[in-house]
Amino acid sequence: MKVLGYALLPLMFAGVPKSDPFDDYLNSIKKNQPPPDLSEMAKVCKFDLVGKQPDRGVNSGARWIPSKDLAKAIREADSDFFASAEVWKEDGKPRLVVLWSLELDTGSQIRAMACVGTDGKPSSMHVTNWSIPVDGSTGGWIHEQIETFDPSGKVLSKQGYFVDWKGNRTSAPKLDEDSTGSFEWVPGVDVIQKVESDLTGAMRKEFKK
Repeated sequence: MKVLGYALLPLMFAGVPKSDPFDDYLNSIKKNQPPPDLSEMAKVCKFDLVGKQPDRGVNSGARWIPSKDLAKAIREADSDFFASAEVWKEDGKPRLVVLWSLELDTGSQIRAMACVGTDGKPSSMHVTNWSIPVDGSTGGWIHEQIETFDPSGKVLSKQGYFVDWKGNRTSAPKLDEDSTGSFEWVPGVDVIQKVESDLTGAMRKEFKK
């Protein structure tokens, strides 16, 4: 699987077919309708999505650059790794950051949604980690990780659990050594702030042109 969403075999978890998570995200952008999970996270952030549009971009390695067409960006990716982000703002300040990290050759998809305070640091984060069989076989897993932070970035609370495609909690699958522990990954505070800085700064420059 080189390009996501264009030659993708059906996904199967516990015998239930499901569409691709990142494809669903791209479709929501096309329809200009926030995904349900994003709407729920916005409530946690006490942020109103109505009437707002995010700054979107992709990772170029050293920095994040604006992108108005993520579907085109992933088609043109020359690597099996792809990362995109969007920053939702209120009064010009970041309030909600969404980060996607994809490994196209392994079937790994990670989405991190973070509520951002006035200091630009995340106060809470919800990370969903999908492990998708690239050969279309059954198996794979979905893990949810929720963390809250104090103003210094120290973790205040942390909980993680596995779910099925319907969102119901389920027991942990049998994992190999490479997968064990990888489902608990969350982006650091510095990663979130880098996204904010690169994308909001770049969009301000573009707006002034």
